[in-house]
Amino acid sequence: MISYLCLKDWAILFIWLLVGAPHTHNDTYGIEREGGFYRCDINGVIYGGPCDQIKLDTEMGEPKNARGRQIGTKSNSFLGATVRSGGTDGPVLVCAPSHVWYINPAVGTNDDSTKREPVGRCYIAQNDFADITKYEPCYYPDDKSTWYENKLTHCQAGTGGDISMNHVLLGGPGSFYWQGQIFRREIDDVTSEQHTWEAPLSFDDSYRGYTVLLGDLNDDGILDNVVGIPRSPNMFGEVSVYDHNLKSIFNKSGHQLGEYFGNSLAVTDLNNDGLNDLIVGAPMYTHQEQRTTNYEIGRIYIFYQRVNGKGRITLSSKKTIIGHTGQGRFGFSITALGDIDKNGYNDLAVGAPYDMQGAVYIFSGGPRGIITAPLQIVRPSHLNSILDGFGFSLSGGRDVDGNTYPDLGVGCHSSSSAVILRSRPVVTVEAGITFDVESINLEKPNFNLSSNVVVPGFTITTCVRYIGAGTPDILPFAFDLQLDSVKRVSSRAFILQKGQSLSQFTWNTDLTKGVQDCVTYNAYIEKIIRDKLSPVVFKFSYDLSRDDINREAGDLLPILPEGSFVTEQLALLKNCSNARCLPDIRIDTIHDLQQVVVGKSEMLIVDVDFQNNGDEALRPGFMQAFRQVSPLFKSKVLAVLHFEINLEDKVNEYLELHFLGNSSNLDAVETLSDNINNISMPVNINYTLEFFGYSNPGQSVYTTNFTLLPNASREQDVGEEIIHFYIFQNSGPSDVGALKLTLQWPMYTDERDYLLYLTSVTPSVGQCDVPDGELNPKNLKLIDDDELNQNNTLEKIIENHRASRELDEDDPMNDDQPTPQPLVTIDCRTGQCVEITCRFEKLGGNDQPIVLSIRSRLWLQTLTKVLENNIPPSDWIISSTATMKVTKSVYTIGNTLPAPFTATAMTKALPESSISYVKDPFPIWAYLLAALLGFIVLSCLILTAWKLGFFKRKRIGEEEDLFTK
Repeated sequence: MISYLCLKDWAILFIWLLVGAPHTHNDTYGIEREGGFYRCDINGVIYGGPCDQIKLDTEMGEPKNARGRQIGTKSNSFLGATVRSGGTDGPVLVCAPSHVWYINPAVGTNDDSTKREPVGRCYIAQNDFADITKYEPCYYPDDKSTWYENKLTHCQAGTGGDISMNHVLLGGPGSFYWQGQIFRREIDDVTSEQHTWEAPLSFDDSYRGYTVLLGDLNDDGILDNVVGIPRSPNMFGEVSVYDHNLKSIFNKSGHQLGEYFGNSLAVTDLNNDGLNDLIVGAPMYTHQEQRTTNYEIGRIYIFYQRVNGKGRITLSSKKTIIGHTGQGRFGFSITALGDIDKNGYNDLAVGAPYDMQGAVYIFSGGPRGIITAPLQIVRPSHLNSILDGFGFSLSGGRDVDGNTYPDLGVGCHSSSSAVILRSRPVVTVEAGITFDVESINLEKPNFNLSSNVVVPGFTITTCVRYIGAGTPDILPFAFDLQLDSVKRVSSRAFILQKGQSLSQFTWNTDLTKGVQDCVTYNAYIEKIIRDKLSPVVFKFSYDLSRDDINREAGDLLPILPEGSFVTEQLALLKNCSNARCLPDIRIDTIHDLQQVVVGKSEMLIVDVDFQNNGDEALRPGFMQAFRQVSPLFKSKVLAVLHFEINLEDKVNEYLELHFLGNSSNLDAVETLSDNINNISMPVNINYTLEFFGYSNPGQSVYTTNFTLLPNASREQDVGEEIIHFYIFQNSGPSDVGALKLTLQWPMYTDERDYLLYLTSVTPSVGQCDVPDGELNPKNLKLIDDDELNQNNTLEKIIENHRASRELDEDDPMNDDQPTPQPLVTIDCRTGQCVEITCRFEKLGGNDQPIVLSIRSRLWLQTLTKVLENNIPPSDWIISSTATMKVTKSVYTIGNTLPAPFTATAMTKALPESSISYVKDPFPIWAYLLAALLGFIVLSCLILTAWKLGFFKRKRIGEEEDLFTK
């Protein structure tokens, strides 16, 4: 498995690809899967040559002490997990972070007294691998008690590592119960080692040193220590930057739990401001809105160095780039590429090894930092190779083929392969089109055609030259010149070439690097053309004639950037009083809408009077509403625009529309002021609000012999259900902002007896707060809300409210009604109320009304309690009161809030004794007289029908006599 790799050169004489293979099998001397390290000559790789395995450990077999006891093991040590180069002629770092030493070793490895401690081991190679030294900062062979007490036994030094010409930096994420630590020292001075110490217990399992990097991030010219801590703080991940004395400079944290912020690091100057920027990978990032498909999509963070107002350098201006494929783990690896496209800014490569078979994203730097759209995406399919895990490791920034462009090494761990991506030379072309006239005057023809027709003529000159580092001295180009390129049907312009009139001309030419090549052509405009308004556009395109490029084996074809063409245009002039052709455009408007109401759909009709009182206006335009309009020559055009105005929450006090008329040839300065016309209309807020309360049922009849059972456990055992509804309605058109409802609920009598026992408070939207202990304090078993809500729909509530209101307004009085019972009125003045508060965000003009339903039970024991004192039963009127207040406006205008609204819901509780039937007002003789009159009328009707023969039947014989007659 290819885990890590880097590019390495020695004084340009030799260029190597260094590859770590931590799962390489090595069965010699009883060692299993020690891992391996390989050195590949780049030239040999290009032409298919082999790679050489480098033996870093001169000791054969497993480590043993003087008595022959095994004191450690190299098996499964993950050799090659970290591979770093210190630059040209610099040292090389190769690490085996799972190298194991034993504490209190016994013979063999199965003895219970033997403790296996993966402390890790690294090798520093210098002088073309002639000098190789071991570096094991967590191993204390002469003082193992101190080694164990210092909690370094699981150090795994070398999990993260980097090296420069003079310094080496290692990360040991397993130290101090996986808090982790870092080690820095000079390569040739063992005593110069510095390291971090143990942190508080809360820092356990943070993995400090999981990744490390040397880079200057405080602009002092000395390499600082950049350290990835992917599980701190609280699994959000963190990157710490220490100076060369291990003093903390910066700390940056991730923004999503478990995204593994700090898994990969890179330092480079992306915006060419002279300050290095920090790039951090978080490959486990998950898209929150698309968790099912885009988990572990990955992302990278870019922190740009800035100089603040106090002259101090800070890491700020964070930017993020998110991966493209779920589970792709974009940002698993990162490397600084250098300037591969020769635009003057450093570029970046990001690996996504699990994006299908893997992918590498190339991003270009720029004056504002990294360009978030990838410059290129490289996949194994583009290489015609079957690879997997493409992009697991990356190494860039070095030119391996001598064409002055940095190249990129890519590791493919699942395919045990490494790939070199070589950068193609970029050809930079400077091209242009010039004319011998500034514009074409159709009224002054000056060019004779072979047919003796005189037409307006001019000359076209195309000039081109190319430059580019690493490009050949001579390159073949193909050119194409299109006249009047915007016109797809018929061209108005032509060039003369070998006696032919052409609207498009192509040719090939070999160019010399750095030498400008110019060609001039005669051209003309047809005498009669229909479009005299739009300018004539000329397009000059160029490309490489790749089939004609001479190159040696192994050379890469140069490449042109996208957009390999230039365009120019000539305007057509006519009917002008002077050479400048000055129009005088004027805009006037009339509109029919005097104000705009937020939320109300209205049509605004604007009559626009677009005039030109001067010379011809070339390509006149109006607010981009008309891209092409008729030529204006002292004429008047009336246009009617129909459009809808949609106002959002943040509106201004006035709606302003700006109408601008212009042309490609500008007015004189003194006439420009009337080219703009502005319309300003006041914006108003308007709404119609209604707030009312309703009780269901509005009247309840209670029995006077009710007794509350001691074991009553259900809500229906204590009395009839009473529901109070409060409805707040906005008929619009504007929206209402934040609302607060305060409800006074008659929960108790003045003697603290239950009255309307509260069982639930349910708002249709928003949230309500009920004081603790006041909602179902007896913990009664409640009826399922689904059964209760079937007859309490919004439509039925409003219908019942209107019916009850009409009934109250037209209540018939009857003299025969029983004598009124004593009346007991309970509200917050005569009883004890519970205050309930509800809050709502807003209510739109077209939204459903806000409905608050308060369920309760009429506590019958309280109503019948008065009977114990021989007091006659009473009629009870129980009222709740609610106040709705608009606390905040939705809009930035019209800050005057409406006055609070108050509503009441009232329930009448009547004893059974007050219910009686009204005496029938009609006497019995009236019913008898009505029956007699009915019988007489029916008898008269029957007698009349009998006289007319209605009941006489026809016989068969009588019908035959009729036919005979």
